[in-house]
This record gives sequence, structure tokens and C-alpha cells, in this order.
Amino acid sequence: MGFMGNKLKLLRGLMSKYKWMFVFYSVIALIAGGVSWWLKFNFWLTFLVMLGSSLLTKIIATLEDDMPGGYNNPDGTDTPKYARVLGWVFRVFIVLVILLGMFVFAAEKPFM
Repeated sequence: MGFMGNKLKLLRGLMSKYKWMFVFYSVIALIAGGVSWWLKFNFWLTFLVMLGSSLLTKIIATLEDDMPGGYNNPDGTDTPKYARVLGWVFRVFIVLVILLGMFVFAAEKPFM
């Protein structure tokens, strides 16, 4: 395959990628439109919340797959550095949430 053939192959790959991104955003927009119409919410706020939650779900799924015992790392010997760091960040976050909960519920006068 010549130079033009390689360029066309690359262009087809990019078009396929952008086509699926367009489909993804369109489905999110349709669902957000339905939810915002049904619940009488602002469409753009609903769209941003749904888009953010779907992207966060993708990030969490990728992280979980790269952790020891996950799909990409079944034996735990090839854990990427970002997965180890994010694992510890998540653990510290959980401990802080638990301590905050203990502080709020142990207060003599609740804040709310």
C-alpha cells in the first residue's frame, strides 16, 4: 500500500473514532433531553451531569482493570504507576470521609 493508501487508512480510523464519539454524545444528549423534559430540569445541567458521570465511570473501570486481579493485570505483577498512586489516593479519601463522618456525628450539636 502506497503513501495515499496509508493516509486513507488513517483517515478512516479517525472518522470511525469521531463517529463513535458523535454517537456517544448524541445518546447522552437524547437521554438528558428525556430526563430534563420529564423532571423539568435544565437540559444543559442534566447533560453535563450525565456526561461527567459516564466519563467518571469509564475512568473508574479502566483503573479497576489495571489494578491487581483486574482484567488487564490478573496476576498483579504489572500494575501501572498511575493505578498504584490512584489506589492510595482513593484509600486516603475514604479514610478522610470516615473521619469527617465520625466528627459530624460525634458533635454535640449537629451542624445541620
